[in-house]
Amino acid sequence: MHTILCVDDEENILASLQRLFRKIDCKVFTATSGEKALTMFKDQLVTMVISDERMPNMKGSEFLGRAKELAPASIRILLTGYADVTSAITAVNQGGLFRYVTKPWDDNDLLTTVRAGLSQYELMHRNRRLEEQTRHQNEELAVLNQTLEQRVAERTKALEAHNEELQKLYELLEKDLFESLDMVLAVMEAHSPRLVGHSRRVAAHVEGLAPFLGLVEYDAKIIVTAALLHDLGLIGIPHEILDKPDPLLNPAERALLQEHTRVGMETVTALSRLKMEGPIILSHHERYDGQGFPSGLKGAEIPLGARIIAVVEGYDHVLAPSYGTPIIALEQDAIEHVKAEQGKAYDPKVVESFLRMLSGSCREARTVTLKDLGEGMVLATNLSTPQGVLLAPKGTILTRPMIKRLHQLPPDKMPAHLEIIPKI
Repeated sequence: MHTILCVDDEENILASLQRLFRKIDCKVFTATSGEKALTMFKDQLVTMVISDERMPNMKGSEFLGRAKELAPASIRILLTGYADVTSAITAVNQGGLFRYVTKPWDDNDLLTTVRAGLSQYELMHRNRRLEEQTRHQNEELAVLNQTLEQRVAERTKALEAHNEELQKLYELLEKDLFESLDMVLAVMEAHSPRLVGHSRRVAAHVEGLAPFLGLVEYDAKIIVTAALLHDLGLIGIPHEILDKPDPLLNPAERALLQEHTRVGMETVTALSRLKMEGPIILSHHERYDGQGFPSGLKGAEIPLGARIIAVVEGYDHVLAPSYGTPIIALEQDAIEHVKAEQGKAYDPKVVESFLRMLSGSCREARTVTLKDLGEGMVLATNLSTPQGVLLAPKGTILTRPMIKRLHQLPPDKMPAHLEIIPKI
């Protein structure tokens, strides 16, 4: 509730003001002098001060000036019975006057003036409260900003450390996986000379072919891993069947050989890490025209990875027909075989991309050291260790992971120079 302090040396005027202000929801206090009125500011909050100008000892303008010091937010109104402009100006300057009203006043006009003054007080009070809230919020925000920067920096550092640990763990898992794959390949190659180097060459060509087909790194890794393991199911087949030329196989032996795709799929999918590779291994002997095995899938029904491996494997079987070592003289025969089976055994788009990859060998080659290798370069010759172990076949497009693995080779297995073709 608002509090109005009325100051006048005439009791009858104070009584008139009290009666008038009963129409307003407020408390009214009175004082007969400025000195008495000033003492009342100590005990209560004064919303509005209405003072007569001409009083003994202390004029209204002087009183309102001192009242302003005690209650800066209060609304101040001067009552004067004289048309004295000088007094009004003094009151405005010293007392921060809201209005001045001449005596005798009109009740309605005075009530209107008082209500306007109280409304202004409420508005100013709300503004001050909002300003105070804003100031507190700004201070809190400033503190939060300071701590937020620190917390963000700490969180970022923690995330970076966590990501670094995850990256190390991922690299360790990848290293363990490829070491395990190397062991499996060694077992496969020990089982039959016919398998020596075949899966490695197919995988290397698949890795080089991936950019030509627009494969993302994740999908390319899955297909490369499937290429390394695509003949895993052959391990359990007896040598006399595995090494027998295809035309000499009887129906039972051919059926047993064809089971290797299913056996390979079931073997790898036992590991959760290799579940994506399973369907590719199962389908790598399907034909684009639907005449393959084990399910007679056709066209796009065949997983893309299986269609890719089929093309590269067909090429490698012509290039290395007997015991694993590629015969460069047969390279053109291998290319003609792939072309002849385009749209029959092989996906035309995969064949087209594979031939574009191989055509890189028609461009001028140059000799570089291992440190000069760059992503996108093409091997102009087979890449082997000094001991003769094939690392990647001619025509392979070098990728970042391949270059990284080459740099990780032991010094005694690291090739001194390489024949490459510049980036495609």
